[in-house]
This record gives sequence, structure tokens and C-alpha cells, in this order.
Amino acid sequence: MQPLAGSFGRKAMKDMTKAVVLAAGRGDRLQAHTNGRAKCLVSVAGRPLIDYVLSSLRQAGITDVLIVVGHHGEKIQAHVCDGAESGLRVSYARNEDYTRGNATSLLAALPHMKREPFLLVMSDHLCSPRLLAVLRSQDGAPNAIAIDRSSLTQERTDDATKVALAGGRIVGLGKHLERWDAIDTGFSRWTPESFAAIAEPENGELAALMSRLAVNGTRVAACDISGHLWLDIDTGGDLREAERLLREHGHLFA
Repeated sequence: MQPLAGSFGRKAMKDMTKAVVLAAGRGDRLQAHTNGRAKCLVSVAGRPLIDYVLSSLRQAGITDVLIVVGHHGEKIQAHVCDGAESGLRVSYARNEDYTRGNATSLLAALPHMKREPFLLVMSDHLCSPRLLAVLRSQDGAPNAIAIDRSSLTQERTDDATKVALAGGRIVGLGKHLERWDAIDTGFSRWTPESFAAIAEPENGELAALMSRLAVNGTRVAACDISGHLWLDIDTGGDLREAERLLREHGHLFA
């Protein structure tokens, strides 16, 4: 990716120590495996999925995490508590409108973030700490989405959020773009003020909110993390793939 000019420089990236984890959704496609738990508490290779998420954030240099909860939120809080066991400081925001889409969870988090930049991650996505470190330290514009250009399977790309690029900037996001250049991994970084003038999309989806930012002229950079390990876990098949990934590369998530 070509660096974009701007006042948000290397020191600001290095000093980014906060993250928002979206964990409010129901996870309906994984319902057979949740057994009355939140999706992010489903066990993968003997550990709840959210443990891997928090571990990757800590290893990437994050110290403070805000988890947005909704469905079975009390069980997530009982498991993670204040984050001390993960080496983090964890706080919570509750999203009562979580059935309307994950954009509502991001909007519920923003009042807690003041003016500080933050990483945004999903509680049901595995990723290596190195991926988050690359996203956190990438020089350039303050807002960026981690994209993957590598040759992914059709099964993964069919349901993925596609990304259209122009000159290193993101100019469109959506699952049904006619022309696209990469896929959205679900990892991004933002400044809270970027969302100040953007209304929540009618469908409540995060991709629609981010696409609206890009269309309205907000600079959203593409951070190419092709080759780094990550996985969006939505189905039983994804769980099996996650188990394989951890068997082969578990040392990267320790």
C-alpha cells in the first residue's frame, strides 16, 4: 500500500493503545455450537474464541479494551471480568439494539472512546498478533481497513464483504459489489470524530456505515495484510478450519 499523506503520523500510530471488540450479536449461524452461550465463548482448541482475540490484542501492543456486549453479555463479562488475566484493562458498553446490526455496537462504543484512536475488531475473528501490529503501526491516514488480496477460496469470498480501491483508498464496501479488488478482513482502525456526522445506516450493518464514510469523502486507507493469518468464524466449517489453523500455527497465537 502506498502511504497516504496526512497529519496522523508514526507517533500517533505507535501510541494507539485502545481497542473496541464487538461481541453483542447472536451468532445465529453457529447456534448449534453455542449451547446457550455467546458466540465468542465457543471453544476452539480448548479455549473460548474471545481469549484468542484478547491475546492477539495484548501482543500487538493494546492495553485497554472496550467490549460491546448484548446477547448473553453477562456471560462474556463473567468470563473476561476486568481483563487482568489477559494482561489488559477491560471495560464494557452495552448495546440494547444489537439485533439491528453491528453498526449499532460501534455507535454504542464511540461515546466511551473520547478522541482517542482505536483498533476495531470482531470477537468472532481469529487473527495473528502480527496482523494487528501491522494495522496499528501503519503510517498514513488515521482511518484504515485491513484488506486481503491473497487468493482465498470461493467459499470465503462468496459471503465476504468486498472492497473497491482507488489509489490506495477505499471507495466502496459491500457483499455485492460488481467490481472489487480485495476483501474486508473485519479489522480496522478509526478516530471517533470520523463518525460524528454519519448517521446509522438503515440496515444497521457496519460495512454500510464504513462505505458511507468513504463515499462522503472521509479518507479510509487500505492496509494490505495479505499473507497474515486471520479467519472469520461463522459456521461449523469455520470452527473446523480454526482448529486446523491453531494446530498448525498455534504458536503465533500463544
